[in-house]
This record gives sequence, C-alpha cells and structure tokens, in this order.
Amino acid sequence: MAINFTNEDLGTIVQADQVCRDEYEAQNLLRNDFSHRRNGFMAEYFIKPPVTLIFCFPVVIELHSIRLGLVRGPVHLTSFEVWTSQCDVGEDFAMSVRRFNVKCSEIVFDNRQYRSRGPFVTLTLPTFNLSNCERATMKPVLSRGIRRLKIRLLRVEGSTAVGLGACDVWGQPMSRSCDFIAQQGLIQKSLLVGKEPNSGIETPPNVGTKLSAVATEPVTSHATNIVRTQETIDIPADFQDALTYELMVQPILLPSGQIVDQSTLDKHVEAEGRWCRQPTDPFTGVTLCGQNAPKFLPELKARIDRFVIKNVDKLGNCPRTVGKGSGIRNHASVAALELAVSNLSQPRQKKTGETHCSKRKLEAPEVSYPRKVVKHEAEQQGSGDDAGTSHEDKVASSLECSLEATLKEIRNAKAKTQTVPLLHCRCGNQGLTYRLPCEHYICRTCLTKTVTKGKGQCHCQAQFVSSQVVRVHAASF
Repeated sequence: MAINFTNEDLGTIVQADQVCRDEYEAQNLLRNDFSHRRNGFMAEYFIKPPVTLIFCFPVVIELHSIRLGLVRGPVHLTSFEVWTSQCDVGEDFAMSVRRFNVKCSEIVFDNRQYRSRGPFVTLTLPTFNLSNCERATMKPVLSRGIRRLKIRLLRVEGSTAVGLGACDVWGQPMSRSCDFIAQQGLIQKSLLVGKEPNSGIETPPNVGTKLSAVATEPVTSHATNIVRTQETIDIPADFQDALTYELMVQPILLPSGQIVDQSTLDKHVEAEGRWCRQPTDPFTGVTLCGQNAPKFLPELKARIDRFVIKNVDKLGNCPRTVGKGSGIRNHASVAALELAVSNLSQPRQKKTGETHCSKRKLEAPEVSYPRKVVKHEAEQQGSGDDAGTSHEDKVASSLECSLEATLKEIRNAKAKTQTVPLLHCRCGNQGLTYRLPCEHYICRTCLTKTVTKGKGQCHCQAQFVSSQVVRVHAASF
C-alpha cells in the first residue's frame, strides 16, 4: 500500500545546511547500498544544533508513515521537529511533529487517514519492529500533497556530534501529479532494492505476477555482477598500499611500520620538497634519514610478482618490474632518496658509520652527479675497511671542529667588538654605568655616595653637577 521514497533511484534529493563528516554524508540516508546506508548522517564534531535536513521528492506524495532512527553509534537524538511543504522552493513549511526528550531508539509517525489508490492497493503495508520503538500520529492535513520534508535536529544526548541514524518516508504519489504508468514505474524501481538484513522494516511485496517477474530478474543479474567484480579485485591486504590501497609494485617499509609503494613515497617526498622540507614519514612525520631510512622489501616484492603472474588475466595491465634488470631499478629510487636526505641534512647531524653507499646501489645509471661523488668516496676506502672507517672519522671530526669554531666566532663576533669601560670606582660593581663631565665612568652605587645636594666630585678632583651626569648603555661603547 506504500513505497519508501527515501531512495536515490526514485529521484529523491536530500540536503543538509551544515558540514557533514567524511563517510557520514546526508546522501547515506538515500543509498541502496546498506553498507553506506547504515552509516547514517553525522555532522562535524564542531557543529552545534540545530541541524536541518531537507528531502525533495520527485512527485507530490501522500505520507503514510515516517520512521526515524535516532541512534547512530554514540549519537542519540532526543529532540527534533518534522516540517512539511507543498511547494518546490521557498520557506513555506508547516510543522507537523515536534518531540522532546525521546528515550527510544526508533520512532514512527503514522497517518491514520491514509488510503491506498490505484496499483498501490496490491502492495502490503510496511510492518515495523516494535521493540524499543515508539509510535505516534501526525496531522493528516499536513500529510497530503507533500513535495518537501524538513527535519530539524534540535538536541542530542551528551556532548556528541549531531546526527541521524535512519529516515524512511513511506507513501504514495498523488494521482493529479503522476499517471498510472508512472506509478507502476515507481513501484518497479522500489522493488529492485534488496532488503536489509535484521532491519526494523519488513516489506513483503505482494504484487501481481508481472511486477514480481520484472523485479526478480534484475536483482539476480545485479547480484551476479557484484560477485564477479569482487572476484576480479580480490587483492590481499598485504599487497595493497597503506595510503592509496592499490596494488604495490615496489614495496617500501617506513619507520612507522607501514608499507607503501615507491611511487607513493616519491610523490610525498616531492611534495615536501616544494616547501623546502626534508623527506618525512607520511604517517608519523619522522625524518627519513639514518636508522629511519626507508627499506626495500625484496621478499614481499617476490610475493607480489608471483601474485601478478598468476592473476595476469584478471588484473589486466597491472604494472610490474619482473625482468632481468629489476634489481637495478628496485634500488635506484631508494638510493636517490637517501642521497637527497643526506644532502638536505645539516653537517652536524652526520654520525660515524652513516654512509649511504654500496656496490649494489652504484650500479644504477639514473643518478649522474651525486653518484660520482659517492663512487669517488668508495674508491678511496681501499681494500681494508678499518682504514676507510678511520679516515672518514678523521674527516668527520675535522669538519665538526671547523664548523663549531666558525659558529662560535659568528655568535661571539658582536660581543668581542664591544669594549668594556674603565671604571674609576673600586667597588667592583658592574651594574649601571654613568659618565661624568671629565670623561670618567662611575657606577651607580659610587655616584649616589659622591653626589650631595646636586653636586659631586670625581676621584680626579673634578667638580660636576648632577645634571651633567649621563647614563651610558652597553651599545654606546
């Protein structure tokens, strides 16, 4: 006797006047996919009530019942208003229902004067699960000729975000706005939507054999397509990028323990370089240098290549690096990243034994200038590792000492140019300094002892007046 108009396939539109949280948009209330529909609607955490939701229906309808799910995770809606409008635009709304301090998890509003017409007579009325559900009535006058429905969320329990778990609007189109053929089309579209398991609504379709046959065939074909799609994209979670969730080609282990593809890490490093920042872990912000340098995972790489080869017909044109020269390509980008980190890092941060070079990395022909420098350093190591290490230690310590001496001179350059004034008092106080007319300097303690009734005498027997004394700052020397 009624169909659910909160269905995106019927052309219903919903809008929210506040910012929605990611994956909890207002469109979830209309989705046919129950994995999205059960998420419901939730505003951002900083949004305070009231929050308004407006449903725009494709045709003018007569309301049979409105079901509101008041609980969505930690959100429990306790106060709300329901407004109806017979116009397409404007603010011409009339209040139909207002409730405060609702304790149940679901509430259903019925129109007791509802009568089904035309093809809707053969449909069965929706039955609701009455456990923890409250039922009430709405004004029959404001339930006919409805084009828009507005729900205002006024209060939630506790200090949680504002949200709505579910919203179902059951009814039938008005005959003056929808002919018989269009009504049958709406019934067929509503029957194509599968039933949600363990939901509070049970709508057994009791229609003619023609409508049942038309509605059953698309559901079967749609389910078959879903199964085939899941088979084609069934990629193990170990082979997926932690950021892009795509199949990795060159897995790289980050200091945070996450595994990403080399191309993803290169994009992140390039984005950080635009802001003159060092390469960091995209998950923790730790600088990628020294012991925190990213590491290539050859074992995982071999497993991914084996998976790609076995499922090449299902994956299609999936990128891979299986081949003779894969060893060179695998380590080239890692070596380039390590060289970039070493060039960007300060000299004082270099420690003993942190030399990012090896014979295997020197085989990459992609990096030209930095490779020559690394190769020159590797050739000077000689046959013995101890001699090379001691030479590197000497060079590193020499650079450290030179840098520290230079920085010390720069910090103390201004202080060395300042001349300390020669005080003519023997108290040894280095506080405030004053200059007498005789060009002698004296501290404040001795000055106060020397001056009597506005006149004083210096140690050189020169007389002066207190108005002739000038205070001298350190920057004036």
